[in-house]
Amino acid sequence: MPHHKTCSLVLHEYNIEIKSDNRRFISVVCSSLPYYFEREVQKSISNKKKILISFNKTNKIPRNNHVSAAYIAKYDIPSVGIWRTIDYDKNQILIRAKDYVNSGGNWIFHVAFLSPLSFLLRKFSSSLVHAALVERNGSGILIMGAKGAGKSTFSTVCLQNGFRYYSDEHPLLEIKGDKIKGKSFFSHIGLPAVSRRNFKELNTHMSWSTKRRKYYLDPQAVQPGSLGNVCEIKKIIFPKFSLGHKLTLKKLTTSQSLNLFLLDEYFHFDCQNETTKKLSLWHFEMAAKLVGSTSGFSLNYGTGSIRKIPELLKRL
Repeated sequence: MPHHKTCSLVLHEYNIEIKSDNRRFISVVCSSLPYYFEREVQKSISNKKKILISFNKTNKIPRNNHVSAAYIAKYDIPSVGIWRTIDYDKNQILIRAKDYVNSGGNWIFHVAFLSPLSFLLRKFSSSLVHAALVERNGSGILIMGAKGAGKSTFSTVCLQNGFRYYSDEHPLLEIKGDKIKGKSFFSHIGLPAVSRRNFKELNTHMSWSTKRRKYYLDPQAVQPGSLGNVCEIKKIIFPKFSLGHKLTLKKLTTSQSLNLFLLDEYFHFDCQNETTKKLSLWHFEMAAKLVGSTSGFSLNYGTGSIRKIPELLKRL
């Protein structure tokens, strides 16, 4: 089936080309990453690693699920009508979706773009991670946790207090020798209504998303010139929000940090052949290096203590 539309973005050393016979998929990706498609943060595409993502709708259930080569892997979700094939040799991702797949844009963005992209990035000793990333004085702080943990709230309050912003949802991690580098992957910060109350001075910069049930905030509106690029990760914070919590911080052992880190959604996948088995071992190596070279902390906080978080982080 011919591709009706294409678009591309430059993400650090990667030139990602997206082709689709479905205009909605292109629209979802572009609207989810306004910094790359509206502002053109990175314009140069020379000397970049090329990645191709193809998304096609299909009326038929793919029959051939056999992995015929060591460098090809499948990450299918047939129960929801999604089939994903990764060619690690050609740096290509093929997504096929049943016509009935009309889920929300955020679900499509994660399942048909972010997740398979992260699978392929493992080839380059990199991975996405479900986290926020901020930095101050060259020291990167990775803020990890499930939905509702407060990653976006952390990002916003840190931005207001002199930290640089890298992502509040899916930064890149990369192994560089014995260190783990954090790389930016910009998006608008999504704040739930309960968090918005803590940032009344920023209300005029927020827009409401009826579909996502969140307020969206341009980080540049919080602190102009605050976007980061690459930093060394020095600390990992695992926050937990509760209305009645006081601000408490506890240092974690390396084992505790590793167990919490490995719960991340981007670090779960099946080992189908030697290639994916090696990538699985590499993923564990990245996690082990990260927690071995950083300090991990659990942090409990409530609505009344949000403003105290940046000063606490500065003292770590």
